[in-house]
Amino acid sequence: MINGKTVIVLIMLLFTALYNNSEAADDSTSIIINGSSRVVDICDITGRNSEKLTESDIRKICALITERYHSKGYIAFSIKRVVMNRNGGVELFFNEPVVAGVTVSGISDRKVEAVDILYRKGELFNEYKLKENISVLKRRYNLRKINITINRGEDGNIFLEAHAVEKNNEIETVIYNSPVYGIVPELKYRFIYGGLTAGLSMASSLNQEDRTINSGSLFFNSDNTPGDKFFILSADVHDKKDSFYGNDELIYRHKSVSPETGLCFTDGPSSMAFFIAGTVDELTDYPGKSGGISFSGLRLKLNYDNGSYKIDYSDVTSGEIDFYSGWSFIEKRFSEKLKISYIFNYPLFSGLFFSLNGNLLYISDKERFSHFYVYDRLFPCRDEDYSIASFRNVCGGNIAYEVLDRTIYISSCIKWGLYNSDSGSKNIFAAGMGLIFTSENVKFEMSWLNDIKYNIREGFLTFSATAVYL
Repeated sequence: MINGKTVIVLIMLLFTALYNNSEAADDSTSIIINGSSRVVDICDITGRNSEKLTESDIRKICALITERYHSKGYIAFSIKRVVMNRNGGVELFFNEPVVAGVTVSGISDRKVEAVDILYRKGELFNEYKLKENISVLKRRYNLRKINITINRGEDGNIFLEAHAVEKNNEIETVIYNSPVYGIVPELKYRFIYGGLTAGLSMASSLNQEDRTINSGSLFFNSDNTPGDKFFILSADVHDKKDSFYGNDELIYRHKSVSPETGLCFTDGPSSMAFFIAGTVDELTDYPGKSGGISFSGLRLKLNYDNGSYKIDYSDVTSGEIDFYSGWSFIEKRFSEKLKISYIFNYPLFSGLFFSLNGNLLYISDKERFSHFYVYDRLFPCRDEDYSIASFRNVCGGNIAYEVLDRTIYISSCIKWGLYNSDSGSKNIFAAGMGLIFTSENVKFEMSWLNDIKYNIREGFLTFSATAVYL
């Protein structure tokens, strides 16, 4: 006679047998992955529910996994071995190659940093990441091109050989329009060799009779190794025709030469420069003044720009502080000048980012020829308004959308401006739209900005186009 304890034992044995059969069935359909870093999500491919995997199923799974890795840029990925068990399960052995070695040639200096930028040893090889790193390296080192050879070692890992071609001669053409000086074309030439840089530039107004600008500059930089210091020698020349106040048609001519020399210290995207500077002025048709040395003293310039370290414009942050202090022989006192500009871009989500930007200008001089136009290229919200000021602060915000990946951006913007005048401080609010097209050697910007108190037809359409020839 079967007692209660026997029944309980039989039930437990039956439950155990059913559980083990179920577990065996799960094992038989399992896909075991070896050598995966989980850098690519393949759960939707390997998470199958089937009683048994056939050879056809396994070939399809391997093809889908390989295609997924390659589509993410891991083009060196492969499945090196497949082991099937007799119950229909499978064990896959992945080969996810890492970069085992990097060499860079054709760069005259800073090769250790260049190797680190191109690809870090020990990281998984990804074609897309390599292309992005090449773009960063070209901008950082001012390279014309980089040829890459990809070799695979016996263990399947990757060895990169890069040969760079430096830019020795660079010509840059720029054309822009200004509410004050009209259309202004500019030509720049730079000679670069072994870290040494020299260059010149020329610009001149077109079809302008009253307010015009003609300018030129020369500069020479000694070896500019990052994290080190280099010597700077430069001189700027200007020949301008400006008006006195407001829309007054009284025009005077102002010629100036501004030489300076100093040292610049760099550390990655940051730099700090100290200069000894001066400006010699010559004035024509200016009441009571004929010229002299309007500024002679010291200049401090602080700069941060991570643009050459970033692939996406939506990640760029830049800022500059430029401060002058010296004796003015024309005004018979010390003079101070301050310039501040900044751009902070914040990605909101894919394809959309917010940009906070602005600029500040301040000059302690009382003479008109030292002052600036309020509605210039930096604040072009009025046309044919020649108001001047010795202080102006402009702050703006843009919502930008990336229409074409890293190439075309459109944005809406609003700006607030504050400046001083004879009647006291004045506030200006403006709104508008903008367009940016950028590629490796060409950049085009266009924007419409309008003072919201005025009719929209009284705003100003500004543009600039830049092309670099190597």
